[in-house]
This record gives sequence, C-alpha cells and structure tokens, in this order.
Amino acid sequence: MEVWRQVWDYECFGETVDFAEGLGWVNPLDKYDSFEDVDPSLIDESEVNALDFIKEKGYAVRMYDQWW
Repeated sequence: MEVWRQVWDYECFGETVDFAEGLGWVNPLDKYDSFEDVDPSLIDESEVNALDFIKEKGYAVRMYDQWW
C-alpha cells in the first residue's frame, strides 16, 4: 500500500513543469527556443515525465478530481 505525504492538484502543463522543476526535474524542452519547433508528442511525453517525477517525490497527483 502506498502512503502519500502530500497532494498536488494538476492545473495545466506550465504549472506541472514549474512544480517538477522546483523539485529538481530537468525539462528536456528547455533546449528549444520555441515550442513551434517541437513535435507535439514530445511535449506530451515531457508532461507525463514531469507528472511521474512529481509522484516519485512522494506526491499524489489529482487531476480533474481523479487520481493520476
């Protein structure tokens, strides 16, 4: 059984990335000057990786009243 210390409520991509970076996650998208040059699937993958990182740091992630 997993015991979560804290709950983090998902709001949007930007908030997710900022929060994960604050916990020490390195955003692979930082090397791009603009998202226009980035494949949308890479953006989605980065968000999932950030959410996974947040969970690894002991947070339960709630997204639209559902647990992620």
